[in-house]
Amino acid sequence: MTGRYKVITLCGSTRFKEQFFEAQDGLYNLLEEIDELNKE
Repeated sequence: MTGRYKVITLCGSTRFKEQFFEAQDGLYNLLEEIDELNKE
C-alpha cells in the first residue's frame, strides 16, 4: 500500500501507542476493503 496513501505518524508521545496502532490497522483494512469493492 505504500505510495498510494498518506502516512500517519505518531509524533512525540507513546502514551497512546497501542490505540494508535489499532486505529491504523483498522484504517488500512478499511482502505483495502474499499479497493476490493472498487475493483468489482
